[in-house]
Amino acid sequence: MFKKSKIFILATLAFLCISISLPVSAMEMGSYNTVYATDINVVDLDIPDYNESKTEDTNDINNTPTTYSIDEAKEVLNVLPQLRSRSAYLFEDNPNASASGTLTESNDMDLYFFSVTDTSKFLLAQLTSGNADYVAQLYVVDSETGDATATNIYGFAGDLIQLNGLPVGEYAFVIFSNSATYGQDYVLDINATNPAANITSVYYLASDLSIFMYETETGDVYGNGSLIYNTSTNTGSNLTWQRVDEFSWGSGYEQRTHSVFNVKIKAMSSPVSYSSAKASSDCAVLLYCDEGTAFSYLHTYYQSGVDPVYESTTVDTTDRTTPRELDELDFVEGNEHILVYDMNTGSVIDFYSTLNIYYAGGYEAQPTIAFY
Repeated sequence: MFKKSKIFILATLAFLCISISLPVSAMEMGSYNTVYATDINVVDLDIPDYNESKTEDTNDINNTPTTYSIDEAKEVLNVLPQLRSRSAYLFEDNPNASASGTLTESNDMDLYFFSVTDTSKFLLAQLTSGNADYVAQLYVVDSETGDATATNIYGFAGDLIQLNGLPVGEYAFVIFSNSATYGQDYVLDINATNPAANITSVYYLASDLSIFMYETETGDVYGNGSLIYNTSTNTGSNLTWQRVDEFSWGSGYEQRTHSVFNVKIKAMSSPVSYSSAKASSDCAVLLYCDEGTAFSYLHTYYQSGVDPVYESTTVDTTDRTTPRELDELDFVEGNEHILVYDMNTGSVIDFYSTLNIYYAGGYEAQPTIAFY
């Protein structure tokens, strides 16, 4: 009897601990007390200043070549013998990467292989070194013959290497010294994530090339290969967000669902790092929603028993029924509603807004946002 009672007590304590930890919900033995969106006192959110992304000088890319040619002066490399005697590395497909190394007399050439897989890319690369005679040169690799052929796309240390139209295929950057001087370290940065395009504006280019954002002549805004949105339509195909939180126990459940869809964007921030209780990214942008963006909220509760209880509401934190479109009342006193778009995954990862009950009620800490 003692053991059974002990097990029952421990199970009850575990249940209560889980219930207490559930955001915006409180359970009691034999009864319930759930928190509705209209019950909360909306806290002040630390919404970032309206920090719209500004275009940068596009001189660096205005004269970017759109094709490459073969460098006839260079000997064709047979890859297999080089792999036996040189340092060779493999980047991910359509790479966004950084690598470092050192050339020596015994290892006077390093090779970095990569593939372009889905569509022609805007290639950016840069070699950084204390040796001004170090060179990074693009080679085309024939996987069937094992040959690597030099192109006219290259750069000395400090040069920005560009090609707005690197076709699908296999490639390598070969690092060597143009003066047979060795011993200095180098860093090779490469970004081949974005599609080749007629670029009208550059929004951001990181010094290490890890973030590259631009707008095309059709209004499409790309960041690291992700089509974020279109400035003509102020919307994007991937701009939806949903969060479903469900807690269930043996005799019932409670569920809250937030959804944002048919999004209208009025502004985009410069790149940020973002961290919250449920989402994080080191390569994101804040998208400020405009009037007309659709929002819905559904809260359901069920408890079985002699007198079962089922309740459901679609009323949000502003005491209005959803689904509905954001209107001028949602933006009074400078209030903003922000979708956080992760360029690493090409998706929306959070909704920072007073319509999000977890932020509005202070049940989750406000996110940490750092602008690059």
